[in-house]
Amino acid sequence: MSDVDYTFGNPNGPNGDNDGAGDQREDYRLSASAVAVLELESGLPEESGQEPVPARTLPCRIRDLSAKGLCLVAPQAVTVGALLPARVALGQNPESFELTVEVVWCRTESEGLSLVGVEIQDSDDSSYVDWVEAVAQVMTED
Repeated sequence: MSDVDYTFGNPNGPNGDNDGAGDQREDYRLSASAVAVLELESGLPEESGQEPVPARTLPCRIRDLSAKGLCLVAPQAVTVGALLPARVALGQNPESFELTVEVVWCRTESEGLSLVGVEIQDSDDSSYVDWVEAVAQVMTED
């Protein structure tokens, strides 16, 4: 992953202005070329005996990330408070991270895009530990 250009995100307020409020996150965050896919609705599996239906997903670009959360650029708004499965591809890492996220905030921007803040939940059914280790490794690379 060392050939990916990671930089620290904006330390100012959520609108980029230096209003003294600063960011409310506890962790440093990185800006990176990464993609997240949120699962908005589960699909109907083949084992159900009915016609299989694929899950309804929402591909998003990751604006910045930390071990505990992501800021996403989404093509539509997402419901605040929703717990969603997410698949995150980070840089050159060949495998995606399967995570559970909670939508903490959502703000509609220009051109119909939304900024979505999600908090990564520690779950036994997810890649949470692998995610934290990957972000830590990226932060310690030169």
